[in-house]
Amino acid sequence: MSSVLTVGQLLAERYQIEQQVASGGQATIYLASDRRIPGKRWAIKVYATSPANEAQTREQWRSEIEVLLRRKHRALPRLGEHFEANGGLYSVLDYLEGQTLEALIAGGAACASEKTALAWALDLTDVLASLHRPDADNLRFIYADLKPQNVMRTSDGRLFLVDFGSARALRNGTSEVASLRLGTPGFAAPEQGRIVSERTDVYGLGATLAFVLTGRTIDQLHAGAPLAGPQGTLSRALSALIRRATLPDPAHRYSSMEEMERALRVLDQVCVVCGTLMRAEARFCPSCGARRDGLVASAAPRSQTLHYRSGELPPATYEQDQLEDHPVLRRLRLPTTVPLSLVQLRMEAERLALDRGFEDGLIAREALNIDTYAHQQNAVLKMLREMRGNGIFADEVGLGKTIEAGMVLKELLVRGLVRNVLVLVRPGTAEQWKAEMLEKINELFDVYDTKRKWKASDRVIVSMDTAKQENRRQQFLSKSFDLVIVDEAHRLYRKNGRYTAVGEFVNKLQRKYLLLLTATPIRSSLAELYDLVALVRPGQFPRREEFMRRYVDARNPDRAARRQELKSLLAEVMIRNRRRDSAIRFPHKRDVVVPSVPMDGIEQRCYEAVERAIRLDCSGSDGANTFERVSTYRPLLQAACVSRFAIGDFVESRQTLRAQPHWQAVLALAHQPGVDSKERALLEQLQKLDDRVIVYVENPLVAQRLYRLLLVSQPPMDVALYLQQKDRQDALKQFRQSRRGVLLAGRPVEESLNLQFCHLVIHYDIPLDPTRLEQRIGRVHRLGQQHEVSIFALASKGTFAEHLLYLYRHDLRLFDLEVGELGMVLDEMDENLNFESKLWELWLKYPEAADQVNALNRIGNKLAQARSDFEQTMRGVAEINDIFEG
Repeated sequence: MSSVLTVGQLLAERYQIEQQVASGGQATIYLASDRRIPGKRWAIKVYATSPANEAQTREQWRSEIEVLLRRKHRALPRLGEHFEANGGLYSVLDYLEGQTLEALIAGGAACASEKTALAWALDLTDVLASLHRPDADNLRFIYADLKPQNVMRTSDGRLFLVDFGSARALRNGTSEVASLRLGTPGFAAPEQGRIVSERTDVYGLGATLAFVLTGRTIDQLHAGAPLAGPQGTLSRALSALIRRATLPDPAHRYSSMEEMERALRVLDQVCVVCGTLMRAEARFCPSCGARRDGLVASAAPRSQTLHYRSGELPPATYEQDQLEDHPVLRRLRLPTTVPLSLVQLRMEAERLALDRGFEDGLIAREALNIDTYAHQQNAVLKMLREMRGNGIFADEVGLGKTIEAGMVLKELLVRGLVRNVLVLVRPGTAEQWKAEMLEKINELFDVYDTKRKWKASDRVIVSMDTAKQENRRQQFLSKSFDLVIVDEAHRLYRKNGRYTAVGEFVNKLQRKYLLLLTATPIRSSLAELYDLVALVRPGQFPRREEFMRRYVDARNPDRAARRQELKSLLAEVMIRNRRRDSAIRFPHKRDVVVPSVPMDGIEQRCYEAVERAIRLDCSGSDGANTFERVSTYRPLLQAACVSRFAIGDFVESRQTLRAQPHWQAVLALAHQPGVDSKERALLEQLQKLDDRVIVYVENPLVAQRLYRLLLVSQPPMDVALYLQQKDRQDALKQFRQSRRGVLLAGRPVEESLNLQFCHLVIHYDIPLDPTRLEQRIGRVHRLGQQHEVSIFALASKGTFAEHLLYLYRHDLRLFDLEVGELGMVLDEMDENLNFESKLWELWLKYPEAADQVNALNRIGNKLAQARSDFEQTMRGVAEINDIFEG
């Protein structure tokens, strides 16, 4: 076995080499699949040795192994195993799909904003501080090679440190150790040629921060000049912080990674002249004597302050507890001891007395199946510490209110504070919530379904419209819940602030904790705040009339008065994070308009024959067979809009249909050989796209037909079929590995999948329910997406699907909405409107094309009005933003 691996080689009878991904001075990295764990991929790092460098290379290999075996952190890759074989030293590491910060910055062409760079820096200080802290064996580690090339940002936005070949261990309480390598010019501290210490990593972080902000290394920046990058001059405090972190003399840098982290978090307390971290109330810098605004202060003699730095105060000392005189020990010394059970009870009481509750942070994070963001962790801690589990998550759309609620739920469950949980959701989202809770929070819920016999459960998800019904509400009102979570809480009150029936129902629920989730706490009236807050904390505001008099501007009722006072009261019960304040990058998306596809003669006759046959079967029928009409003929109409082969498949599967003469005529047209116009249009579109594409097509027979067609196209395409859950592993693996792959996606792909490694989506069919279109787009238009998402929709000319697409695109403007906003638009319409049923009834009622278009225009006008009302709601959102920023 050679240390140089080849594609297809089987290493250690387990790892199948797929490709070489990187190569450096001492090591080469390969991507490999695991033959024992299907779907698992690893990065194989190979250190090549020679007689001249064997000792140093072996030391680097051992150093990396020691660090990754002894340290576990979310920003460190996992070490699978390590071994030697025929001249090579091998490490098997988690494969990280993403880009290094060096690649992201692109040599200075795409420098990060100050906000993004600060978020990255805080993530790096966290992992470096964990390396610097001593473990049970008093062993600490210095990374000693921090640079943008060694920081990987994965597709989901996380940062990882890679390449630990320069890492050095500090043993037996030592503070410095001889270095292993000189380091990279521009990022290595001057002392790194001899020794490394914690301050060496401080220098590396400062130099890395300077590079991602300016695109230049620290030695390329003029001493004393303000730091500036493509996005403008850096703030004075951040410039001073970077300058101090990268001072040539280690003694003048920040003393530790914890001190640098504190400085990054409170930049307003950093001296803008020398970078010293000052006390919050300090008016002068204790190191250089400069005033807080950066001017030199003659009133603070420098000679008196040079010896004192607020960031390096000596630790306070306390008297040691006098354990010998402890009352428990005195009791145990008595001739007759108390019963063991009482001793154990006292021990448990002492243990509980030491527990600081939520002050010690979150203990359930490791039990989650997701990596959470800083704003989510901070929101959950505030909800638990300050609001005691009764509050409002009012983050803007897309920032993860569902995840925040799930984190609170998990924390309360793990601590034993919650057992019975009720989740109230908007209609149609119960199954989606169930999947999210199971996949991300590791908690199984039961969905209250009116169509099947219901069994009592401790964890229930139910549509709020179902729960409020007179014949069911008593099942919930008679029970006491530990935790109630209400999604889309703006549905609890009208725009005048008065409760809806659902709001009255929630207000009557017996509960210990209540979490309300809404991105739009104000839609049109400030009065809405009163009843929303009253649900979680009655009495927080005075009487409604007093609230309106005190906090509503008399000259402009849409504006708030006494903003600071109102903000303080709201902040006690409401948490609001904004997109622009987070370090999360949100992808853009665009709707690519594709002309409707003209049908050929056979297709046109087949579609018209289906319409006549459906109307013939449904004519004169009454409500007795409404279910048959909906379950049989509505999906048949949708199939007719997709393909004549979908029609043939549907009719063949129905014994009662295929025996009738008018349906036999339809089958004759559907079975005519040939390629449909829409199939040719899809093929042409795919040949224009130079990347992975998801093609949504619900009908299995049509998907399989497209699969065969694309395989024999010229050139042939790499196609994967995902129609059932059993297809998941193989289809996604094939799709991910192919640079220009096509995923033919059925109904299971629409929910609970993260496919942000793809950014091209084609809707081959247009469902009657617009929320399904939003769910499809949401698989790729989500956090971690690195590209603009392009959306294509194919509709045959003259079909009902073409009219629907026009409705969604021009009246609803669906593709302009962020994921999650469609529900807010539909909330502006009649809450009892079933959109899918309404469209079907409309088609059935108006057989003439002109009448059908007019009826659709009336629906379109309602959608356009709902969209207008939603935009008015967003002006209310701007008002709540202004209050929180006031």
